[in-house]
Amino acid sequence: MFEVSLSASYGKRKILDGVQFSLTGGITALLGRNGCGKSTLLNCIAGVLPYTGSVKLNGDVLDGLPARERAKRIGILPQILPSPDLPAEEVVSFGRSPFSTRLSKDEKENVLSVMQKLGIEALRERRVSTLSGGERQKVFFAMLLVQDTPLVLLDEPTTYMDLPFKSVFFDVLKELAGKGKTVILVSHDLSDGMQAADHVLLLEDGGISFAGTRAECLEGEVVERAFGARRYTAEGVVLFR
Repeated sequence: MFEVSLSASYGKRKILDGVQFSLTGGITALLGRNGCGKSTLLNCIAGVLPYTGSVKLNGDVLDGLPARERAKRIGILPQILPSPDLPAEEVVSFGRSPFSTRLSKDEKENVLSVMQKLGIEALRERRVSTLSGGERQKVFFAMLLVQDTPLVLLDEPTTYMDLPFKSVFFDVLKELAGKGKTVILVSHDLSDGMQAADHVLLLEDGGISFAGTRAECLEGEVVERAFGARRYTAEGVVLFR
């Protein structure tokens, strides 16, 4: 069980005002208009930004935990990714840094296995600073998978992804959910956000205005109301424009 009850401000401007929700695994699409605070919410949960209130995971209060301890429970793929002048394989292996000071043989094998799964094993020795935006995104996604936390936060993860990799990406998310992990996905593309979602949260006016299943969201035309979008269905896939 993942439980959130928090507020956050930038200076005197309150961005999140009494945001409350609880999740019990699966993939949740966090939707909202630009500037509504989606990234702020993820960064508060991850402990990157200050907040008032509480964040609990499986009954444990995470507020105030040291960064290393929080990183054992929460992994985040942020919108803005660094470009370290380090080999991609080394960056991916950083996912184990909250748990190990030196990687075991099994951990090293897992790093390679994850890179192969995402189709980036050829980038192992490439410096991340030389990679394209899409390649960097894959490297940091691989690092997140290696981190292997019960809670996974993804902020606009499909921004640079080409169509073939999107299929791989959503398959991996479903695998994570199948392992009992809680995945929260923010996407500016409403179709992407809804594609694999089991649950939907809508952030409006600093709070959660809708929390429910994907089916309830579609039945209630929540996306259409909130974004002025039109729904289409193509070969069984729901699309929004």
